Amino acid sequence: MYATDPHHAQENGSLRRSPLDFAALFSGLILLTLLGTLAFWQFWHANRIYAGVSIGGVPIGGLTRAAAVAELRETLPTYPLPPVSLYSDQQQWPLPTDQIDATYDPIDAANRAYLLGRQGTFSQRLAQQIRLAVRGHDLTPPLEYDVTDLRYVVSQIAGDMRRPGRAQTQVGEIVVPAQPGLDVDEDATLSMLANALETRANDAHIRVPLATIPLDPPAQIARIAADPDALLSQPPLPLRLVDSRFGLDLALDPNVVNRFVFTRVPLRVDLDELERYLTALADDLFVPSRDARLRFNPDTGGVTIIQSSQVGRELDVDATGAAIQTALVNGATSAELVMRS
Repeated sequence: MYATDPHHAQENGSLRRSPLDFAALFSGLILLTLLGTLAFWQFWHANRIYAGVSIGGVPIGGLTRAAAVAELRETLPTYPLPPVSLYSDQQQWPLPTDQIDATYDPIDAANRAYLLGRQGTFSQRLAQQIRLAVRGHDLTPPLEYDVTDLRYVVSQIAGDMRRPGRAQTQVGEIVVPAQPGLDVDEDATLSMLANALETRANDAHIRVPLATIPLDPPAQIARIAADPDALLSQPPLPLRLVDSRFGLDLALDPNVVNRFVFTRVPLRVDLDELERYLTALADDLFVPSRDARLRFNPDTGGVTIIQSSQVGRELDVDATGAAIQTALVNGATSAELVMRS
């Protein structure tokens, strides 16, 4: 029989480790690693934007706000927009994106990006930081648009859509039914377009309906001679524009005049189209003023004219437009061409 030492047996038993002890030790190491990684992650992003954040496709995660602002100003001077179009019934008009400049504030965008992962409870912040790092997030900052450019694009499309109403016409025994007209509410269309741009989804095609207004045709019936040839033999007269001061006499073709008119009864004039036409006409009629150039001959004491003086002229667009409107209202065949020297 061997003598046993109870103290020695107890000491040997204390050195034995079960698999559960190793599992607990390994779990503790993993926990310490995770806590250390989390602490380093939070320390690294203390004054930086969390990883995974981008603006307009430009990654700015891991940058300070100052560095993000510099990166955005260099890489993203204007914000890219998805395709934009206006539509009505079966027609669609794509808008040129170069005429819809979307501007944004890089400083405000960087501040908004910095707040991602920093709002809510600790668990909410941590969950959002993990989502940013794993899935990423493209932030869309508030955008500003040039309303003048948007209105110009809408007015161009509205000019193509507008048509005046046509009264019922009777030629002998043949009756041509009335045709309703169509107008475009530019302000309503512009408002819907601006709202769609503000509430758009990233990379989604923006389609905005054109706000149209149906126009009733004139109530009276236009009765024309029984012989249609009588109508063809009397084409509509042009509208003359006369300026007695400079001796100018221009004639506007009836087709050109029809571009200015929405409806005849009641008479509605497209002021934007009329102004565009007169602005282009003003460029053609403009003549700059010029001073005379003289040369003195000391031998003879005479003066030689090298270049004669010239009185300048320019078209008064507003006054001429008012004169044309008055002529159309009164049914006149001529209007004053208002020129200024």
